[in-house]
Amino acid sequence: MAARALLLILAAGFLWITEAFLAIGLFALLERHFHTPVAALLTAAAALVLTGLFAMIALWRRRSSPAFGASALGLGTLSTVTRFAERHPFATVAMAAGVGVLQAVIMGRRR
Repeated sequence: MAARALLLILAAGFLWITEAFLAIGLFALLERHFHTPVAALLTAAAALVLTGLFAMIALWRRRSSPAFGASALGLGTLSTVTRFAERHPFATVAMAAGVGVLQAVIMGRRR
């Protein structure tokens, strides 16, 4: 659980840093064409929109089910994975073990 919390904090930190650099670049670009207060206002509005977009993506991903849907992309992915599993059984077992270890590290032990 601690590893998952640490990864979540790191991901949020990287998003904040990315958004800050984007805001600095946008402000520098807008300052050439608008007065400084207008450029700052537009940059702040863009930052709020970007933050809202990140929040909507996070909420959408949390609600979506981890199973494949009945979409063409989901069925195509399932077909590709099935073909790979038939052709390379040892690699499939190794990848499944790796995914299991990764999930155990990320999710932590639950009782």
